[in-house]
Amino acid sequence: MEIHNKDRDKVIAEISECQARILQTLVPTIIAVGLISIADREKFALITSVTAFSVLFGTSLYVASLSYKIFRNSSFIRALTDLTTSDTVYWEEALSKFNKNQSPPTIIGYETKTVAIVYLVFAITYIYMFYELAPLITCVLGSVLAIVALKILFIPNSADKYHKKWKEVIDSYNDQSGKVNKT
Repeated sequence: MEIHNKDRDKVIAEISECQARILQTLVPTIIAVGLISIADREKFALITSVTAFSVLFGTSLYVASLSYKIFRNSSFIRALTDLTTSDTVYWEEALSKFNKNQSPPTIIGYETKTVAIVYLVFAITYIYMFYELAPLITCVLGSVLAIVALKILFIPNSADKYHKKWKEVIDSYNDQSGKVNKT
């Protein structure tokens, strides 16, 4: 089974667009947190707290969803590459073999993990900044931010799971068409 080149290009383009959108989200988030941090905590405590939470929660969920799409789509390309049998060297196949022999650094290897660490630091800072104002609310909201950051942190670890699922989907197409799978 092969995928049409235009479809493969669409998936690759979507991965690139998602990665660009993550970067476009991170910069305004940092600026917003900077602006919030200079606000007068005493006079506008609740507004500042809610605004900080909204910015961090909204952008972290957006990054999480884009990260999921990146790893889901790249796993799809990888699953298709597994079906290729020829003497041609394919990037995804070579990268997959490389990663089996040499795993990337824990945080630096994936931009998604780096962004997750940034959001985790923001969550901890959020709790620290607003704890005196409303400890229970601040801890609950800060925990929600930390949970989203941790979810982002572990998205790359799911790449192999997505890869296996995509292989199952592709195999089901082979089974339906009566063709033999070449894996």
